[in-house]
Amino acid sequence: MTNSTTKPPQSFGVLLFPGFALLDACGPLELLNGLSSVVPMTVSLIAVDSLEPVATMVPIETLSDDFRKRVESQQPLAVQRLCPTHTLETCPPLDVLLIPGGFGVPNAAKDERVLKFITESKAQTIITVCNGTGILAATGLLDGKKEVTSGRPQVNWVQKARWVHEGRYWTSSGISAGMDVVAAYIRETFGEQIGELVPDILEYTPELNPDNDPFVDAWKKYLPPNQTE
Repeated sequence: MTNSTTKPPQSFGVLLFPGFALLDACGPLELLNGLSSVVPMTVSLIAVDSLEPVATMVPIETLSDDFRKRVESQQPLAVQRLCPTHTLETCPPLDVLLIPGGFGVPNAAKDERVLKFITESKAQTIITVCNGTGILAATGLLDGKKEVTSGRPQVNWVQKARWVHEGRYWTSSGISAGMDVVAAYIRETFGEQIGELVPDILEYTPELNPDNDPFVDAWKKYLPPNQTE
């Protein structure tokens, strides 16, 4: 639980960028909604530079050639939009920042405005979901640390984990793991009673073992016959 001399986190923010994965953001948001019923707190939805609704679909023409073909074949045709409450410039000070993944990660990881916002954030905790870890890794803040997924060689990537917690950083594996990592964060920060209550409010059973990722090899079932990794 939070150290008695440390002010409990009250200001939470979720970064939204074109092409964010809906469950990466909304799964954790639902847990934060449940938490807000028992803990005084605020939640901000943070867009890059506009209060226009942010779409889960990334415009194909904005992607580099090496990523475009993958997105064209895999990105869902259905699209949803979330309405932000703030931009990077108007965002209030945060205690906790959550970064989702999605097909828009390659663009966000190259956006200097996004990287500057994360690098300069005074948040005591930064949580990432799926390939959203790549945005955080692009800042260099994860260099030398153990984190989920792969990419930047300076990071000690963990190949199999539901989530990893090191210092102020919590990183998680794919999509639904975002709910598990936020549930774990709530348990550690606010104690077991609240940690059990919040998932119960959602009628949701979180994974309690950070090393148990049942989906780590699931994607291999869908590879072409001549491709092994």
